[in-house]
Amino acid sequence: MPLVQVDIPRALFEAHAGKTSVELGQAFMEALEVPASDKFQIFRPNEAGEIDFDPVHNGADLLAEAYRPRSRAEAAAAAG
Repeated sequence: MPLVQVDIPRALFEAHAGKTSVELGQAFMEALEVPASDKFQIFRPNEAGEIDFDPVHNGADLLAEAYRPRSRAEAAAAAG
């Protein structure tokens, strides 16, 4: 029973929460063979400034990487 918590800008949540939920569920089913009915997702939409972090960590632009579209092949390769 995997639990995923997503802190997400409110505008992105309002525009894409349904699609994101479906894709997270699909990823768990494909990668971990989690049953479709075994879905526990927490979305925490927030306003600018409510979460404070350095978007560049160890030379990686975390925001650019987080929002960069990936193919399934890229995602599978990254997962190992």
